[in-house]
Amino acid sequence: MLAARPGYTLVAVGCLGLGIGVNIALFGVVDALLLRPPAGVAEPESLVRVRIRSNPRSLAGGAGPTANYDQYRRIAEERADILSGLAAYGRRDGTLDGGPGASPVVMTAVTTNYFSVLGVRPRLGRFFDTSRGERGRGAGMAVLSHRMWEQAYGADQGIVGRSIRVNSVPLTIVGIVPKRFVGVDLGDPDLWIPMGLVALPEFGGDGSMPPLREYWLQFVGRLWSGVSLLQANGMAPTESIAPFTVLPFAEPSSLGSGGPIPVSFLPLRTMFFENQQGRNPVPLWALGISAALLLLACGTVANLLLAQAVERETDIAIRLAVGGSPGLILREQILGSLLLALMSLVVATALASLSIALVHKLPIPPIPNVVNGRSVTLGLGLALLTPLVFGVAPAVWAARREVGVALKEYGGGITAPSRLQNRLMAGQTAIAFVLVLIAGLFLRSLLNARRIDTGMDLERVAVIYTDDRWRIADDTDLVTVALDRLGFLPSVETAAVGSIVPFYMLTRRGFQIADGRPDEAQPGSVLSNSVGPDYFRALGIGLVGGRLFDEQDRPDSSPVAIVSERLVREAWAGNSPIGQCIRVPHAFGDACVQVIGVAADVRYEGLLTEPSAVLYLPEGQVPGPLGTPAIFVRTGQDTGGALQSIRSEIQALHSSMPFVRVEPLGARLRPQLMRWEVATKLFTVLGVMAGLLGAGGLYMVVTFNVSQRTRELGIRSSLGAQPHHLLCMVLLEGLKVAGVGILLGTILGAAVAALFGNQFVGLTYTDVPTYLAVASVMILVAVTACLRPAAAAAAADPVVALGSHRRHREGR
Repeated sequence: MLAARPGYTLVAVGCLGLGIGVNIALFGVVDALLLRPPAGVAEPESLVRVRIRSNPRSLAGGAGPTANYDQYRRIAEERADILSGLAAYGRRDGTLDGGPGASPVVMTAVTTNYFSVLGVRPRLGRFFDTSRGERGRGAGMAVLSHRMWEQAYGADQGIVGRSIRVNSVPLTIVGIVPKRFVGVDLGDPDLWIPMGLVALPEFGGDGSMPPLREYWLQFVGRLWSGVSLLQANGMAPTESIAPFTVLPFAEPSSLGSGGPIPVSFLPLRTMFFENQQGRNPVPLWALGISAALLLLACGTVANLLLAQAVERETDIAIRLAVGGSPGLILREQILGSLLLALMSLVVATALASLSIALVHKLPIPPIPNVVNGRSVTLGLGLALLTPLVFGVAPAVWAARREVGVALKEYGGGITAPSRLQNRLMAGQTAIAFVLVLIAGLFLRSLLNARRIDTGMDLERVAVIYTDDRWRIADDTDLVTVALDRLGFLPSVETAAVGSIVPFYMLTRRGFQIADGRPDEAQPGSVLSNSVGPDYFRALGIGLVGGRLFDEQDRPDSSPVAIVSERLVREAWAGNSPIGQCIRVPHAFGDACVQVIGVAADVRYEGLLTEPSAVLYLPEGQVPGPLGTPAIFVRTGQDTGGALQSIRSEIQALHSSMPFVRVEPLGARLRPQLMRWEVATKLFTVLGVMAGLLGAGGLYMVVTFNVSQRTRELGIRSSLGAQPHHLLCMVLLEGLKVAGVGILLGTILGAAVAALFGNQFVGLTYTDVPTYLAVASVMILVAVTACLRPAAAAAAADPVVALGSHRRHREGR
């Protein structure tokens, strides 16, 4: 039955495969983010995230609020009645080897009990020795990821015991993690190191064991057998955090006092419900639009199967009239639907596998195995459900019709277009309209967001990220050396340092205006940016009044400052502050700092935020190290081509130079635009698919209706109807269905767009030009879909049409 109509079968398989394939891919992403337990861990149902409640000093980001090492030791002691084990971990970036051949690595620093708490078994070798606690940092050990072991070392079975150099420190490889294990967070670390290594200066520490005052750790624990998550939270303290003293590394018995730390126990995947510094996972509404696409595909298939049922109606009536069983006819249709489902699943799995490259471009951590047993099982369920529901129903309808009525219609008469088909087609058009409408609104928002003036030149500037490891050559400040070396590169116009990286690394400080105003009238904290003399030129920031920093602003000269326009409006009510005295305690104590200039406003904090109030200080005058400044390099027209020469020049400064991270400053803008880019891509891709499905469905329905109306069209033509009349009649009937769908889509689209109203930039969810543009596109698609069958109807010869209808009846 399927082979007899290969056109219908191919279209049905293609439509269902497309709809189910999108759902398999998106479910695989959401499953990895929210549902699937981490690979390689034992009894994941007893593993929990441990979070400190209402910690005022915790930092949002990464996998959620962070804590420090002292809090980890205290919680491990205080919650021993709930947790059989508690482990801490945190991400660190590092450098494999050094000098010009250095390569970046992503490390996870862990307590030595990390792998035992998770119940992970090594692929090769062993894990860290828990009996030595965190004190054995001098041993220098590392555990490699399975991916790095295969890619960098060719899956060498003798790798255990070999030495590598990370951040210039020799480490011995003691083990390999099992395949697919990446920890309890998404992402793919290259290696795991003991927590004690973080204390070393080469790893950013200050020699203490480990840095206690840094809030960078996540906690994962295992509940005792028989303790549920609900029971654990009921047993945990709920009061606010009591003050406690941060002590040096010590045994649990000597930790500071102050009462138990209030904690919450959460499922492992809870982290992905929280804000992650702009790295938002695929939102749950993505499942909604993928389900809408599946409904659209099902509607197309339902129309095709309904058309088949109508065509087979007379056959079914004859079989019933001569004693055929309705059950046999129904079983035949079910078998055909099952075969259709299996073919659709094969196509869907192939399409989902091909979509992995697109999934990896989403702003989410790397997700292994998007297409796996769980997602394919979902696809199998959808593949079995949809053809049965939409395929068996038409057969039941045909089998239940009265035999006499069906045979009477067989004997002659005009077959009218199916109302059910038209309703399905209108619903498909409405769904397609909604998807294309939301895509249009997000596209316009993306274009509007890109037009926002940041106050900087992001196109011709590269940024070099530094850290404390740059000061490794006999107290030589490699930042200063790098600035000198960069000046000789032909692709570099100027280079300067700054302590703020737009949209990424910000510093706030307080200052006072020395004009006698009371303390309550003093400005609050503002962005504090310590910059080099050429900073404003490098970033293209304009000067509104006064002068910029220059070589005369030396450490032994009077301290000076530049303020932004917004700071002038807020702190000086718009009056000129040039020549006035301010005090900057964190940099100059009580000394008078003279304001020498006013800089143009810049959006440092976010693309949609107001321009920042900024206090600029000359980095040459600020006492002490600048911390971890960034180097901003203004290049020629081709910033991308200059990146490699800039990195090579910096990498060659010292044999132990860490891997240098260099990127266009414009890359910092991408996370700001990510929400609109992702939404635009998702809705555009699915909207195009929806449009194609809708157009294909409309084409098939109109073609079927024309074929069913062969006799009617022949009679009309023989009675004097002109070809253009027949053409317009068929076109209008198709456009009438599309018009109803567009009207429904407009109403439904406005309701859906209202849910995204705060996501649109520079327009409202009722933006009339977008609605009109989408309606025009949908009408054009409908005309295109209807044109060929309408032209076929107009070109039909009445004699041939009536003869074909008569032969068709006699042949059957």
